[in-house]
Amino acid sequence: MATYDLKAGVLLGRRFRINRKLGSGTFGTVYHATQEVNLGPNRTGLEFRDVALKIFKDTYVNIGNAAEVFHEAVVMERLVSSARSRGENPHVVEVYDIGVFEELWLPYVAMELLEGGTLDSLLQKKVPLVSDAVEMLREICSALRIAHAQGIFHRDLKPNNILFTKGNFLKVTDFGLAIDRLEAYRQLGQAGTISYSPPDRGPASGAFDVYSMGVMLVEFLLKRNPLAAVLDRRTMELEKAQELLAELRDPLRGRLDDDLRELRDDQTLQDILRSCLAVHPSRRFPNAAALDEALEMWQQKRPLARRGTATPAIRTCEDLLKSIEAHRTLNDRQSWVADLQEAARRCKSSDARISYEWSRWHEAHDRWSDAARYVEEGMSREGRRSAEMLCRLAVLEDKAGRKLHADDLRDEARKAAVKR
Repeated sequence: MATYDLKAGVLLGRRFRINRKLGSGTFGTVYHATQEVNLGPNRTGLEFRDVALKIFKDTYVNIGNAAEVFHEAVVMERLVSSARSRGENPHVVEVYDIGVFEELWLPYVAMELLEGGTLDSLLQKKVPLVSDAVEMLREICSALRIAHAQGIFHRDLKPNNILFTKGNFLKVTDFGLAIDRLEAYRQLGQAGTISYSPPDRGPASGAFDVYSMGVMLVEFLLKRNPLAAVLDRRTMELEKAQELLAELRDPLRGRLDDDLRELRDDQTLQDILRSCLAVHPSRRFPNAAALDEALEMWQQKRPLARRGTATPAIRTCEDLLKSIEAHRTLNDRQSWVADLQEAARRCKSSDARISYEWSRWHEAHDRWSDAARYVEEGMSREGRRSAEMLCRLAVLEDKAGRKLHADDLRDEARKAAVKR
């Protein structure tokens, strides 16, 4: 029995009755079904509820990918539980049940059925007011705020993955490409739908999803995806198309100016778009919580804290240092130097760690003298000459051709080690 051709009335697992097919994707087919629910020992009888029943295709399932098959369901249930623990009505589609249908030998996921349509279908009917567009984006932020707080990144945000209840309550779905912070460092590069993806080459982060939400905000205002419009014409590569979209950072002079005239006098919304659509991730809002805060400020008619900057939610020195270390480990030199420059502006001038990170940057570029100078500066800022840094400085001086100085430093390092 093919999963993509189940007829109405078919009973599966003795408790799911198929009503009709809703759609089909890469990994499975989704049906409108009725689930029979046992009310348990303390309540008598049965109840029935309509569900969206996703049955995975046999071409996708194999003996070793059970964790991958149910990954999306586990992530969504985790986010729903987190929202409820905070007393919030979750903006993530709820998962009711997972299992395997023995008659098909295929896994399934039963989810909340939302029949209000997709955000994509709404946008095809009308262009929302700016105030409504911002409110919808804040609802999306509500779902992603919890995900980002737990180190989970969606990576495939787009209007087709946003559903409505009959009461127009918005919910995010399709977490099939979602990964956590640890996995993000193993899977570099782009993911998701190309016309909503940023040009990032490093690990996924909250800034990845923020870019996608920025594209959606523009789409709300234009009734078209600006990246897709360029890609469909095939006049330039993806990166060039994304640079075109990045011109929205200055809507007054951007090529999309005629379509976004309503932003001409709205400095706060311009600043929000700048921070969402920056080409470099370090220049964007770092996560959905920061974007949501900025959107709330717009609703309250308050200017952003730092007009025209990358983000009003400024990253701390500790955040920047962690990011620098990650980019250094991955040898992502563009992101590495951008974070170093930002740290130099925002962190205390006496912070020795910034000097030491600059020395590693210059060392990676075989600039031995500059690297040595920054190690000296770091020890001066730190107020001590540790044996570890003296040894490192000696190696750099050796590579710079100053052997006598390097020998003196090694002697000093030995004395420092003895004193310790």
